[in-house]
Amino acid sequence: MASAPPSVDMDQDALCPICKDYLTDPVTLDCGHNYCQGCVTNYCKIREEQAMGHLECPICRAQMQRGSFRPNWQLASIVEKIKLLQLNKGGKDMCVKHKKYLELFCKEDEKLVCVACERSPEHKSHTVVLEEEAAQEYKGLLCSHLEILRKERETILAYQADTEKESQDLLKLTETERQKIVEKFRKLYRFLEEQEVHLLNQIEEVEKEIEGRRDEHLARLSRELSSLKKLIQEMEDKSQQAASELLQDVRSTLQRCCVIQTTVSESKCHSGSRHSPCQAHPVRGWEKREKERQKATPA
Repeated sequence: MASAPPSVDMDQDALCPICKDYLTDPVTLDCGHNYCQGCVTNYCKIREEQAMGHLECPICRAQMQRGSFRPNWQLASIVEKIKLLQLNKGGKDMCVKHKKYLELFCKEDEKLVCVACERSPEHKSHTVVLEEEAAQEYKGLLCSHLEILRKERETILAYQADTEKESQDLLKLTETERQKIVEKFRKLYRFLEEQEVHLLNQIEEVEKEIEGRRDEHLARLSRELSSLKKLIQEMEDKSQQAASELLQDVRSTLQRCCVIQTTVSESKCHSGSRHSPCQAHPVRGWEKREKERQKATPA
């Protein structure tokens, strides 16, 4: 009889009342109680040898006949299932096909097998080792690969840190250059603004100078034109007079005509002098002075 595992909560219907173990080849008496076939047969034999009278059920004492035992196949199946459940509680898997512990490992199929599986044609030519041995072997391989992967991770982390540091250093350099460029152009903007104000002021002065010279010259020309008109009118009137009147003060009239002609000639000469760049053309004179100033100013 197979011994039941101690301290296991078993269904009482799966135990034999005689041997107190799982039922083996269970049979049912006429009274309805179940026993192992071997246990109840041996019980009957002992009672007959000792001439203990009629055969009775060990539980209810109901009379029974030796040949009236009925095999209980349904109960036998239930008992087998209970055995598997109890075995599985021990932490080991059972082979579904052979109902044995899966204690071996097939390297080719990469799965656990039982002793019966190892001897079968399916695994006969395969490399089969103990489960613990295979676990230790593959655990060593996993540890070796794990060590390599950890070193690779450390290398990548170090490279990542170096890359980040290098990137930060480059970003600092670019930020410094950006600040330099911004400051340089800020100064350049200020310089250009100052130059703009300076040049516009000079242009304004030149414009005022041009306007002043123009007004002065036009005023002088206007005075000269007025004098010429009066003299022309006087000369025209004089030329129309009779001889006696024409000859009166004619020399004075001619002298005044010469004076005005001289004045006009001097004005023309003075006007001709305006063709010098600085006097006649203030803008050109300003441009010339500005170029000379820029050459003299250090960069």
